[in-house]
Amino acid sequence: MDRRSDGLVKGTLFSRGRIHTFDPQQPIVEALATAGGRIIAIGSAAELRSTYSGFTHVDLGGRAVLPGFVDSHIHLPSYGISLRRVELRDARTLSEAVSRVGAAARRARAGEWVRGHGWDKNLWPEDRFPTRGDLDPATGDTPVVLSSKDGHLAWVNSSAFRLAGIDTRTADPPGGEITRDRRGEPTGILKEEAVGLIRKAIPAEDVESIDAGIREAMAIMHRFGIVAVHSFVGTDAFDGAATFAAYQRLVASDELRLRVWMTVPEDNLDDAIRSGLRTGFGNDWLRVGAVKIFADGTLGSQTASMIEPFESQLQNTGIAIHSRDELMHLPAHATGSSTSSCCTRTIFRAWRSSASQHRCSRFTAPMTGTLPTGTGVGAAGTPTRGDHCCVRRPCWPSVRMPRLRHRTSFKAYMPRSRDCGLPSRTRRPGTRKRL
Repeated sequence: MDRRSDGLVKGTLFSRGRIHTFDPQQPIVEALATAGGRIIAIGSAAELRSTYSGFTHVDLGGRAVLPGFVDSHIHLPSYGISLRRVELRDARTLSEAVSRVGAAARRARAGEWVRGHGWDKNLWPEDRFPTRGDLDPATGDTPVVLSSKDGHLAWVNSSAFRLAGIDTRTADPPGGEITRDRRGEPTGILKEEAVGLIRKAIPAEDVESIDAGIREAMAIMHRFGIVAVHSFVGTDAFDGAATFAAYQRLVASDELRLRVWMTVPEDNLDDAIRSGLRTGFGNDWLRVGAVKIFADGTLGSQTASMIEPFESQLQNTGIAIHSRDELMHLPAHATGSSTSSCCTRTIFRAWRSSASQHRCSRFTAPMTGTLPTGTGVGAAGTPTRGDHCCVRRPCWPSVRMPRLRHRTSFKAYMPRSRDCGLPSRTRRPGTRKRL
């Protein structure tokens, strides 16, 4: 007797669906059977009903079924925690953003920090970076720190500067910048590694908040059909060990319902090596990924390391957080034309000398001629990946770069990349069809 059909093995049989298998020999089937978290059979409804008669039956009613999606680049705990902070992504003007933050400051308890995220000065008609002078009248003595949409800038008020001890005498940290006015006074914008100066003064997120943030984010991922994520280290203070510990707690309590591949922060690399951790260690729910390194900033924040300066800031070529020699450690977040070019060269050299798989987690159109001839980067067989491989918004005044019209190497790279983020994927060559 087949133990799968007599009810001794618990499973689920899905039938009457348009089930897309991505198998060219059998692209669409009407039924599938699952058991133990695995798909164990596909085929016709009649065939599977006979074989798995003891399984729980689900009638799909003709609905389309796809394999679960994998988000190849996400900051999951940060996203979940951000849902409880001041939301600025849809603030269309500077004054609207200030108004929202001011309302939160009036509700805050004495000594409580107001946290917010998502502001994007490129969307505002003022087309300038905000300052602490914009925040101070609305927030008073309540300390405020607001991360930009890409997480590479912090906008803070004067109270936050006082608590962090940041003033005219504070030096820029390596790989970061405190934006200053003509008198040398900090304006209220901290770039890249300088954001860490303000983090030291902010109370750390407790374990309950991090766990709750992951739970909230998981629920949203499920609504979009996402079943696995590559959880990248970001720019929040709790990224790294605290996040990894949170994932482990959720695994232990049987609450983790996304399969997680988590990168290791560069700052924790030595600790990981001493502990004997290797990429791939873990189980079906949580695995150790590669090391994440920030090579530079972003285009939206005008901190990406560029070969040529930003058009509206002719003295600004961005911030290179690591030198070319240091970029042999990959994967790297590389956005600007300078670091993207460097990383692709490094990937190619590393690929020729080892079997390791490297990954450039952001890749934005290096200038024509900046890649070595015959690198084959992105070609079939080259073990590289490019997430967020896209041309950034041409409407951004600070990054309206005519030179993007000459992105020959970008055009060669894009159609061959399998791991590209939106909006690039929606513009790739090819046709669409209804599922």
